[in-house]
Amino acid sequence: MKTLVREVVLNAVRELTKGDKSRIFSPNELKPIIQKTHPDFNMKNLHPEIHAYCPNSPSRQHYHTSSNRIYYWKVGKGKYRLFDELTDK
Repeated sequence: MKTLVREVVLNAVRELTKGDKSRIFSPNELKPIIQKTHPDFNMKNLHPEIHAYCPNSPSRQHYHTSSNRIYYWKVGKGKYRLFDELTDK
């Protein structure tokens, strides 16, 4: 069974942050983790995947997902963290 791009990226974020919603990350930090577990992963999918599931990203409107899932929160240019449903509005 093929792993979804969404799952590959989210699993890498969770591994990097250890689930800490205050831990800020950049997409470049995810690349070594993804390459280790999915060497054939197309890294061109990384940034769009983060934007698609980041409600405060201005680019989100360009990506259509089949759900209303929210995983990430943009905290600055090229900087994100896991979405916190208690504080992120």
